[in-house]
Amino acid sequence: MAEIQQKYVYVGEDKEQIAKIKTLAGTTLGGRFFMAYEPNGTKHAFWYNTGSSSAPTNVGYTLHEIDILTTDSASQVATKTATAMALVTEYAGATASGDIVTVPNATAGYCQAPHGETGSSSTKTGFSFEVTEIGMLKESIGCIQGDIEVSPFNYTTLEVKCHATGSAIVQELITGYENPTISFTLQDTSKAKIQKLFAMLGGSSITAYTADAAPVFGFGTELIGKAKPFIPVVLHPVNKSANDKSEDWNMWKTNMSLESFTFAAEDVATCAVSFKAYADDSKSKAHNVIMIGDPAHVVGVL
Repeated sequence: MAEIQQKYVYVGEDKEQIAKIKTLAGTTLGGRFFMAYEPNGTKHAFWYNTGSSSAPTNVGYTLHEIDILTTDSASQVATKTATAMALVTEYAGATASGDIVTVPNATAGYCQAPHGETGSSSTKTGFSFEVTEIGMLKESIGCIQGDIEVSPFNYTTLEVKCHATGSAIVQELITGYENPTISFTLQDTSKAKIQKLFAMLGGSSITAYTADAAPVFGFGTELIGKAKPFIPVVLHPVNKSANDKSEDWNMWKTNMSLESFTFAAEDVATCAVSFKAYADDSKSKAHNVIMIGDPAHVVGVL
């Protein structure tokens, strides 16, 4: 039966961000600091005091003092850093191993990665920072223009021919599959939305240590050699209640691509987006790329 099937598109899952900080020895860290963030926008600055160091001053950041010695090794600095960060509720799970501090956020959702001072070299720690798990929330992608397309649904095959039948194909053996991709054009091109899209590519943003600074982000060589983060995608029928997932299209693991931005003089600005699906080995092989239906109905099914 013919029907109109309008869909909401939900991307992401409720997940806390995890970052790693590689520290240095305490020799020159007095008065230097780095920043860390919460999903709600709260900003923290962690600074090092070697005995007579001066604290940084700024409106809008909560300061946290970390007492160290100039003779501390990188591992000792990491341990003291983790201890100080764990005193903040959002970073209560911070731990140190060698010269690496692992910092899981306590709250699900995207937030800026920890980073060093972006201005004066005299206050930069020289630490390296890396987000190993991007925080996210399951949320609507926003207003979509036109149609949503999901394709292809094809297997790759090996053609089998027999001597007795010449060039006739007698069978095709399935050797793999083409990755289905969901494609659509997004009409929300606000800075906040674009920042989230770049985050789903794996990119990071930075806010300078000034009272009125806004985050900056973009496209660069930072991600070369790194894997794109996997993003779950769900298509939910508009005519179904939020609790009725019986006709949901579930794409467990996808990589997002930003195909293009279009800025028109007399039309709505748009962004072409696609999500390519991959197999999720934690799901049943019968539907580990895409599953149509309520995931709750297949719990424990292998």
